[in-house]
Amino acid sequence: MKKLLLSLFICLGIIMISTQTFAQNNPGEKLQPYNGATYDYTFNGIQQGLLYEFYFSNSADGINKVGEIAAMASSMTGATGTVGSDNKATVSVEWPSNAAGTYATGLWLFVHVKDADESTICHNYNAVFIQPIANNFDVLVTNDKTGDATTSDVCPDISGLKAVVAPTPGYEAGTTTMNFTFNRSGSTNNWNLAYSIGQVGTGNYTYSFNGGTPVEITVNDNTTNIPSALVSGDAQTLQIVLDNVPGERPEFTITVTSATDAVTSVSAKTPNANVVETVKIMPVIGSFE
Repeated sequence: MKKLLLSLFICLGIIMISTQTFAQNNPGEKLQPYNGATYDYTFNGIQQGLLYEFYFSNSADGINKVGEIAAMASSMTGATGTVGSDNKATVSVEWPSNAAGTYATGLWLFVHVKDADESTICHNYNAVFIQPIANNFDVLVTNDKTGDATTSDVCPDISGLKAVVAPTPGYEAGTTTMNFTFNRSGSTNNWNLAYSIGQVGTGNYTYSFNGGTPVEITVNDNTTNIPSALVSGDAQTLQIVLDNVPGERPEFTITVTSATDAVTSVSAKTPNANVVETVKIMPVIGSFE
């Protein structure tokens, strides 16, 4: 029975170690980081009070800084320090936007641990191999009328137009509906999206995101910034319903201000700057005589 329990514990330990290693080595995780991602790298089980230094090398034989990649020094935060009571040495690395191309064959992150004066303790090294990969996460906002990111120039919908002014005054110019889609690609993770709606014109409007409750905007000829929100799935929809104003040529500009992968924290690599929809002029008709 004791041998059986011991075997089970050993198997469980192997599974736990394997799971941890696999989780760190998935595409986009810390051992295969995307361009632009930031990760903390930690070595533990180190005696408190010892000094540590992290550096990158282009060689597995990188002790004594052989093959040191000096250009990566500026990408590290906390590369040197003293081991605390948690017995850990940790460095934060913000991977360059071109890391996958620059370090196509990978690189080694070394940690050098030593005593301040080496009176009783000398020094030691350890390292991990890291393979940066290209970031494919991207977001493109499109105009549903054109199906792409080009500018559209459309006539007012005149939905809800009330054209009767006599005998009972009650003319209403109606509304125009505009639809846009934020298209995510290169990832299946949840993601964070922030955007802005720029308006040229004086008509009040409402906007609704993914079919949610419409938000009314009455501060016209202005830009409304929508804060970052967690979303899932590839397509997120935005609908704007504008109160028509005869004699005006309204213009709406939708801009992605921030888009990040919620798991890897990388930003969209080339989000399009903006998409514009212009509503053609609705002619003014004066009063009835």
